[in-house]
Amino acid sequence: MRMTTSRSSGVLIALLLTGAPLGVDAQETRVLGLEDAVRTALDQSRDVRTAELGLEEANEQVSEAWSNVYPSVDFNASYTRNLSPAVNFLPAAIFGDPDAGPDDFVPVQFGADNTWQSTIALEQPIFAAGAFLGVGAAARFRDLQEEVVRGRVQTVVTRVRSSYYGLLLAQEQARLMENSVRRVRQSLKETRSLNEAGIVSDYDVLRLEVELANLEPNLRRARNAVEQARRQLALELDLPTDADLAVTGELASMDLEDPSANDSANREILSFVGFGEPDGEPEVDEAVSLAQELRSDLRQLELTQSLRKTEMRLEQAEYLPRITLFGNYVINAQNNGSPSFFGQGRGATRLFEEHWDQGERAPV
Repeated sequence: MRMTTSRSSGVLIALLLTGAPLGVDAQETRVLGLEDAVRTALDQSRDVRTAELGLEEANEQVSEAWSNVYPSVDFNASYTRNLSPAVNFLPAAIFGDPDAGPDDFVPVQFGADNTWQSTIALEQPIFAAGAFLGVGAAARFRDLQEEVVRGRVQTVVTRVRSSYYGLLLAQEQARLMENSVRRVRQSLKETRSLNEAGIVSDYDVLRLEVELANLEPNLRRARNAVEQARRQLALELDLPTDADLAVTGELASMDLEDPSANDSANREILSFVGFGEPDGEPEVDEAVSLAQELRSDLRQLELTQSLRKTEMRLEQAEYLPRITLFGNYVINAQNNGSPSFFGQGRGATRLFEEHWDQGERAPV
């Protein structure tokens, strides 16, 4: 028991000294290609999700606009039970009693113990310019939201690509700086040996020491730039900024003239940006025309202009008359005593009324 306790304490002390958290494994490096990074960013992007929710709202507005064109049917039903029907007192003279004095009154009951009422109302727009223009405005707003989603996706992809390329460039600059520092250190080591042998002067050793002292801060700045680019990429992917990320591909080994000569990682990067396509690069006029046709911001401006014109016509349509066909079917029934829903009860008085109204109205 004593030996087991001492060994456990020793392991605990070792873990505390090394700073490793208890019960937590070392964080694994997450290696991402350009396509994986773009796909992860699109899945996690709040901007894209916000645009998609806006598109869903636009679709619901289109359905709401169509509801103003379709007929509407309303059904209402009510039942009232009077515990004590209202009684009013009227002069007895009005009932034809010649002997009634001015102070003689007759109680008269208004209403019955049970009252039912049901109504069916039908309404169909015949001519409503605002309703039809509203459908067009909702459809144009939906087209605009679809373009907003496409624009948000393009923006996210562009940001991820820029962060990805920035990380590759920062890694390449750090690699070049490490090679320079390594070469100067090796030269300084050789020069010191030659200086001890009396072949070179102290000035040569001092010159290399100064050069190394100037390169080492640059190496530190280059490594910090790599970490900053990695944090920026993690931020675009909606990952923790301290996540251990690694990207595939190397700028130094990338062959732009022959894309097929690259490895799979570099070929993925080149194919993602359009290198190696059979059509080649377009001419300047063709590129400008293609940009005007496909740029999301320009298409959003065109759709916004069309939407504003439709909204203006919608406001103008308020001056036009509206013609609507409507009809009502009403049933009223009353009886005294126990409830007898629309039936004949013994000793019960019953009043039944049906009427159907239909017509057209054209308010201005």
